[in-house]
Amino acid sequence: PLVTHGLPDVEKNASEIVQHIDVTRTLASILGVESDQFQGQDLTEPSNGIAVSQRGRIDLNRYRSYNSSFRVEQYHEFPLTAIRNEEFKLLHSENMIELVAPPEETTDVSGSYPEARRRLEKRLQKLLGEMKPPTTEGSHRDAEFTEEMRDQLSDLGYL
Repeated sequence: PLVTHGLPDVEKNASEIVQHIDVTRTLASILGVESDQFQGQDLTEPSNGIAVSQRGRIDLNRYRSYNSSFRVEQYHEFPLTAIRNEEFKLLHSENMIELVAPPEETTDVSGSYPEARRRLEKRLQKLLGEMKPPTTEGSHRDAEFTEEMRDQLSDLGYL
């Protein structure tokens, strides 16, 4: 849950889906900051009824160094984009598309709800067309890190 105080007009979306980036977008808007950097929804505007998230590159094969029989094909490859409404979450990656139902989100229910999957896929494709593609400019390769920082980022899976 999100609790706010002193933010004008935010309470009108009290029962809607909210993401962390929506808070950033809302605060920037209230402060008069204009930036296309934030993909979130301004919570003072009518809700679009969805949440979108993306996960970057992950090396699933690293798990095989711990367990040689680990099956990576059951997991989504880079990039993973998810779109969620009140009823479902659509997981979309280069190797698969799944429709799951919160809160469990463990079983693909696409066969039981083909129309819901079609609607979310259509909405996601429209959003992906509007979003800026991920960039590697200014990536960690260009940054300067101490050895300790590199170790910590590596342990967290960022490097």
